[in-house]
Amino acid sequence: MSLRTKFFTLVVLSIALAAVPLIWLTYSALQRSSLAFERESFNSILLLVEDNIEASYLDLLTNEVSATLRRKKQLRQMALLARATWRESAAQEEAVLQSWLGLLQPFGMHMEVYAGGLRLGDAFFRKITPDMRDLKGQRIVSMLEGDGLPEEGAFAVFDPSRSVPGAKRDPALVFFLPVRERGAVIAVGSPLADLSEEARQSERKIVRNLQEKFHSLDFRYSGFIALFQGDGTLLAHKGAVDRKLDALPASLRDKARQRRFAEFLGAPEGKGPEELYRVAYFKALDWYIVGVVPRSEIEAPATALVNRLALVALGSVLLSVIATLLMTMRLTDPLKVLTNSARRLAQTDFSRTSSGASADSLAFLADLPTERRDEVGLLAHAFSQMGKALEENVRRLMETTAAKERMEGELNAARDIQMGILPSPDSLAGQPCATASCLLIPAKEVGGDLYDVFTAPDGRQVLMYTGVRRGHNAGGYLQDIQTQCLAIGDGVDYEKYPGNPVLDGKDLPEGGSAIDFRDPKLWREEDGTYRAAIGNRAGDGSGAILLYRSADCFRWELVRTLDRSRGRYGKMWECPDFFPLDGKQVLIVSPQEMEPEGLEFHTGNGTVCLIGDCGPGDGDFVRQHVQAIDYGLDF
Repeated sequence: MSLRTKFFTLVVLSIALAAVPLIWLTYSALQRSSLAFERESFNSILLLVEDNIEASYLDLLTNEVSATLRRKKQLRQMALLARATWRESAAQEEAVLQSWLGLLQPFGMHMEVYAGGLRLGDAFFRKITPDMRDLKGQRIVSMLEGDGLPEEGAFAVFDPSRSVPGAKRDPALVFFLPVRERGAVIAVGSPLADLSEEARQSERKIVRNLQEKFHSLDFRYSGFIALFQGDGTLLAHKGAVDRKLDALPASLRDKARQRRFAEFLGAPEGKGPEELYRVAYFKALDWYIVGVVPRSEIEAPATALVNRLALVALGSVLLSVIATLLMTMRLTDPLKVLTNSARRLAQTDFSRTSSGASADSLAFLADLPTERRDEVGLLAHAFSQMGKALEENVRRLMETTAAKERMEGELNAARDIQMGILPSPDSLAGQPCATASCLLIPAKEVGGDLYDVFTAPDGRQVLMYTGVRRGHNAGGYLQDIQTQCLAIGDGVDYEKYPGNPVLDGKDLPEGGSAIDFRDPKLWREEDGTYRAAIGNRAGDGSGAILLYRSADCFRWELVRTLDRSRGRYGKMWECPDFFPLDGKQVLIVSPQEMEPEGLEFHTGNGTVCLIGDCGPGDGDFVRQHVQAIDYGLDF
């Protein structure tokens, strides 16, 4: 999996892990809030309707009670007047009673006198037989006998049609007043049909008011709110009523009758979409108030909001993916350049770049994004430095190897010369009284091809030479590291100084090479201090001569760089000498890899004389003239 794919996956997963739970929690919270809000709205609507019904019902009861009380008052008054009139006209009592009967009938009232039987024969009272009971269960015969009646009389309500199946209800209100001195009971009655009709009209008025109230409700759903009678008759509604009362779950209706209120959220009989049912029961009128709203419509705002959130989240994902693409392109493109550069660096032949045969072999390092300020830029800069350091180290390694090979060639040549000096083993053969012997002890350590010696203040001879040890350079390669060491002796026997080396890499100027640091030249100044001129390779790869100072010839410090090639007079300066001559200061060096300038100098190694002036003390050396000391290896 590529780095870009990993970034994409990480971004998408991060947004998904953050957005999906947030959207789900938001949806759940909004869903609960919507249902709770809808319940409260339904409660408010149902309470409003119930309050309207109760107020109307109280008005209805009040009117019915008032009408009943008025009717009772009328019946009582008429019975009392009839009894008083009957008592005062004993001679014409039959005519008086008949006149009262005719007087009451236009007002919807009827009168009868019971004195062992019916005397007036009013058709209204023929339906009331002595064996009947009133609505309270009291027998009529007990009232007709008069003994059980109070002096002020008593009321009773009868419904003769109650015993006839299917007959229309026709209740009647009767007032019984005893006339004890005559052994009779005056009964004044009136049918209650007109009062029932008034009640029914009041109920219809209540229904009309509720219908108007329903129409005024802000009911924005596709469900309905309806008023049903107990028998299932639809009285009033708002919205399209697509079911009957008995279509509601029976348990919901039973619960409403028991508690006056019930709620159900789900699908009736487990079929169809879920709906919110809220039912209120009004027992006095046997009415049901039913409200039905689809759950999907209740949750529609929450669903719409979640959909918008999902679109926002999707847009965020797309924007994040685009931003990640741009960022990863900015990140991975330099990494690709680094990868390709690493491959090309692994394929580079540094032997050719070091010899100058292909100077453009490391040109690809210029394409590295070293100008970036982030970690990629730091990595690219370090990689570029590594490539250049690797090239330099290989170049120095090759130069060191070439120098060693040259040194080995010179040593072999010296050995051959020395071996040629020795007499031939056969040259003294046959010469009597003549013997020859010699001793050749090969050196166990090679400290360089030049050393210098001087006498210390205590009279001992001090010899400074270049020591060589194996060490790792900055690139990790194992190379010969050159240092300056001392040996102390008497001219015959010498011992190495315990404090060696007295000069090493830490004593070099910035950029100076510890690999090419050799050939010390020593002298003593007039003030008794010591100086040493030592060959070195500068940071730009050109030769240089370093000047050191010591007060006791054991502890040395760098004074300055006497002079340097700066890429013109060879690359490495060896075997220096520095002395005054005819008012001038002369610096002699042996450059490596010289380039000729016309007839001056020659290709390869040579010896150069630099003539100039030097300030007082350890002043700067100002070069005035440069010339070759000889014009060939043979002269």
